[in-house]
Amino acid sequence: MTVLTRFENASPKEMETLVSKPILQALGSLPGVSLLEAESREGLSIVQLTWKRDVDLTYALLDTREKLDMIRDLLPTDAEKPLITRFDPNSLPFLEIVFFSKSLLDPKSLRQFVEEQIKLYFERVEGVAWVQISGGYEKEIKIELDPHKSDAYKINPKELIQIISAHNQNIPAGSLPFGKKELPIRTMGQFQSIHDLGNLLIGAKGASNGIRLSEVAEISESYKERTSSTQWNGEEAVLVSLYREPGKNSIEISENIQKVLKQIQENFGTQIQSDLVYDESIYIQDSIKGLYLNLVIGCLLAFFALLLILKNFQSPSILLLTIPFTLLPSFCLFHTFQIGFNMMSLGGLTLAIGMLFDASNVVLSGIERNFKIEANLEIAIANGMSEVYKSVSSATLTSIIVFLPLVFIKGTIGLVFREMAYAIVISLSVSLLVSLFLIPILTLSLFSDRREEKSHFLLWNLYQREVWIDRYLKAIVYVKNRFTVFTIAVFFFFILSLFFFPWLDKEYLPELKSKEISIQINLPKGTSYAELMAEASLWQDEFLHWKDVKSILSLVGQTNSLSTLATSYEKENSIELKLSFYDQITDAMKKKIHSIADRLKKTNGIQIKPSENQLSRMVRKETQINHWIYVSPEGTSENRWLTRLKEELLRLDPQILVKRYGESKSEEIHLRYDPLKLVQLGFSQETVSSQIQMALKGYPVTNLESSSRQTPIRLGFKKESLSDLQHLLMLRIPNSFGEYIALSQILTMKQVKAEESLFRRGNQSIQILQIHTPNTAKTNQESLEHTFQSIADQMAIQTFMKEIQSDRKESFLEILISFGFAFVFVYMMLAGNFESYRIPIVMLLSFPLIFIGVFPALFFSGKTLNISSFMGIILLLGVVVDNASLYYEYFHLFQLQGMESFQAMLEACSSVFQPILMNNASTILGMFPILFSLGTGGEFQAPLGIVVVSGLLTSVILSLFLIPLIFYFLEKN
Repeated sequence: MTVLTRFENASPKEMETLVSKPILQALGSLPGVSLLEAESREGLSIVQLTWKRDVDLTYALLDTREKLDMIRDLLPTDAEKPLITRFDPNSLPFLEIVFFSKSLLDPKSLRQFVEEQIKLYFERVEGVAWVQISGGYEKEIKIELDPHKSDAYKINPKELIQIISAHNQNIPAGSLPFGKKELPIRTMGQFQSIHDLGNLLIGAKGASNGIRLSEVAEISESYKERTSSTQWNGEEAVLVSLYREPGKNSIEISENIQKVLKQIQENFGTQIQSDLVYDESIYIQDSIKGLYLNLVIGCLLAFFALLLILKNFQSPSILLLTIPFTLLPSFCLFHTFQIGFNMMSLGGLTLAIGMLFDASNVVLSGIERNFKIEANLEIAIANGMSEVYKSVSSATLTSIIVFLPLVFIKGTIGLVFREMAYAIVISLSVSLLVSLFLIPILTLSLFSDRREEKSHFLLWNLYQREVWIDRYLKAIVYVKNRFTVFTIAVFFFFILSLFFFPWLDKEYLPELKSKEISIQINLPKGTSYAELMAEASLWQDEFLHWKDVKSILSLVGQTNSLSTLATSYEKENSIELKLSFYDQITDAMKKKIHSIADRLKKTNGIQIKPSENQLSRMVRKETQINHWIYVSPEGTSENRWLTRLKEELLRLDPQILVKRYGESKSEEIHLRYDPLKLVQLGFSQETVSSQIQMALKGYPVTNLESSSRQTPIRLGFKKESLSDLQHLLMLRIPNSFGEYIALSQILTMKQVKAEESLFRRGNQSIQILQIHTPNTAKTNQESLEHTFQSIADQMAIQTFMKEIQSDRKESFLEILISFGFAFVFVYMMLAGNFESYRIPIVMLLSFPLIFIGVFPALFFSGKTLNISSFMGIILLLGVVVDNASLYYEYFHLFQLQGMESFQAMLEACSSVFQPILMNNASTILGMFPILFSLGTGGEFQAPLGIVVVSGLLTSVILSLFLIPLIFYFLEKN
């Protein structure tokens, strides 16, 4: 939640003292506030409230408004009423639309048309928190006083403001009887036109007929002096940016916006045209469609693998039926737990598809094994279930235990992956019930007429069960006789895989591909609007002739919107180009954009910050930028502290960039008063300041209403009479005695550099430091933090990381703790199931060996180690334990039947070979759509797919060779 307060012409220091501090003190006592921060700029205070996750924002909004109402009298009288918004001003709009003229009589009236006719349509849509309009021309009526005439006629500009405001109103005066009726009496003085305004009598001194406003001022209806503009493919346009309320559904809001756009087209299609610049819901919908596609492809591939292995249609059909019987109850539980169909929940289902077959595979394999021994199907089903129900339960519960802790994580990872974890836990829980109860019933119905299908198709004959098992048993006997060599080889490859770890790129979340890229061009402060437009045209011409570019949105300069002012720490003269491409941006496109940027940068000597515009705000990549907040005690030199920090960090790595927000101060001219002369000449500080403001910026007086439109009236002085500072100091203003005194008699001038923004956290004044580490930098996060903190401790400076980093560290810590708890719970469950402390240790210690395949696969595929790949590692823990527990269940069973260890090992290997092959084949093929990043947003889960597939391939070797032989030698000894 954000509180925005305007106070015209107040310096950052004045904004902090008079506005930000009282608001922070009032809101600091609100229950449920976890963080309170403020930024004070010239004329603007931005106070951001971060609430605890269990707080109802509806009631929080009421409490906030009540607190602000209580301190309204403590704020400056000229300050606007604090505005509360339920959106983060640092966030980006979820939908952007451009409007341009089609047949308007005056194309410059486009913005006024959008504000008066179009804006209301969007504000009525539920879930839209803010409608921001930028670009276009803003109409106003200018009253430009002639300083010489106003001085000659003794016209006081401050009194003139009161005269104009007082006359421009209709006042109800009461009522009088008129015949049998009593009619209201109203005094009419409101201006109907510019002519009425010009005829306003403002004085009578020295003129028999009085002095009219038009005699001392030029009155004209024109447009405000432009400081910003919006262009769409090089043409003038107006941009409407829509911000979403937190927690609202983007897709639902977007659908309502589309309906609104149709209404606007029906009502105003002959006058204006519109084009959709950006719609966040399109990306989300495309991602969900891609996940649906992955679900279907994964199911079909898994079914095809089972068909080749089982060689009949009945068994794979039974397994395929487990999917609808699992998903439908899961969807009902989704509704109960209020889990929507989104990227994360559907991604969890995609991961679970492969695992859904596992429990049913094992149950079906146990029934089939007994059916070959026992002709009676019912007895075969009972015997098969008695053999595998423990291993099936422990295997599924292992996977559930591994993912269940993610549900309770409260940090960023919890927000991102909670619904995925819910989806996996729910679907696996239902699949366990389906495998234990539904599979036996379906088997009893369909196995009666089961027969093995024959085919001459090459793939059909690829897997021959007896042949493969015979080769496998010969291989395991061969490995048994050379177990020492095999073990050394396994550990050699394990150590070798660890050498890949330092070379893996590490990031918080994987970077998403998009069809958009944003280029930020920052010109020196003080650059005129004309120079900004010339620079923007230069860049637009470069990209408009590029055939891959679909559209270009150019945002030139700053706007007067509160939300725009709140979107960056530093206010600069900037140009932002948003390039939209027909296809996803490739590396070749990026190189071409960078080459163009470098060429234009060298030509014009400007600063440029090219940056990809990620379509998904949730996974926006910010891993290379660290924001630190520090509080320096009184007397500590900021320059000395920053110089020392930069030297140490550059010694650590020359590529590191250090910057303090507000470090680049803006140049200002300070006009200082002589207090004694102010009193002697009959002036007050407020009177002089308001006169200077009117001379330079003009003063909004009132509005002219005509044809249901309101046009602001601004009073000021002629620009040509105040062309430079010397003319300003020669300006004569009236004092309390009616005399006109030049400003030069009471003011002195000094050019200084001033702070642009001041920051506070609670009651502390803070500074924000940005440390940028390029991708090619050699240093790591730990050494960076250590160096930073050691210097801060030496200089007695309090520091802490900004929430985005601290939250990440807490999230990583939470997930590691949850992973540790999962390890302990899995061990306890296995120990209780197998009534042994030793067996679960062997199963769990075999888990790290999957890195033999995981780390090299990530390295050679070019994928990074991130949260997505870490989720895959968590998933593999359940799979490895599943295979090991299944083998030990059969190994122990055959030992109880009186077999010696070697024979029991061979029988167990023969029994588990096909179930392990089926489980891993179905899971790997189910992961193939994720592995190849099919669909929009697929690259988000691609690292997870790489980890799971490579880990499963490694797990097959471990499960079929290493695990059986370890258990054999343990039992033998």
